[in-house]
Formats: sequence, structure tokens, C-alpha cells
Amino acid sequence: MVFILLVIGAILIQSFFAQQITFPIQKEIQAFEQIKRTQDYSIRLETNQKDEFSKLAISINELLDYIEKEKNRDQEKQKILQAQA
Repeated sequence: MVFILLVIGAILIQSFFAQQITFPIQKEIQAFEQIKRTQDYSIRLETNQKDEFSKLAISINELLDYIEKEKNRDQEKQKILQAQA
């Protein structure tokens, strides 16, 4: 009886920790898919916690900032070239 309770407890604990890990990853994947689908580089990942996923999200957001700025510069260059043509 005690063994069964320990096994059930272990399963519940494992399930809880698995969800704590997979939920932030799923949210990041959804954001990446949206960025890929829409080409909208202004989308940012949530960074409201102080864990490794938030640190990763901060770095990814910095990369997205860079990409968005470069895309805007390219668009401005295209407008100038079109106006000169």
C-alpha cells in the first residue's frame, strides 16, 4: 500500500515538473511560429520570471530587436531607391 502511494506521488511530482518545463517551451515555440508565419519581428517573448527560460527569452528578444531594425533599414533603403528610380 505504501509503495503504491509512493509511486502515485512520484508520478504526480514528475508530471508537475514536466509541465513546468514544457509550458514555457511551448509558449516560445508558438511565438516563433507566429513570427515565421507573419514575418512580424516586433513580436516579443514574455520575460516576467527570473529563470533560465526568461534569460533565453531576453536574448531572443534582443536578437529580434536587431532583426527588426535591420528589416526597417532595408525597407527605408528600398523606398529611397524607388524614389530615385
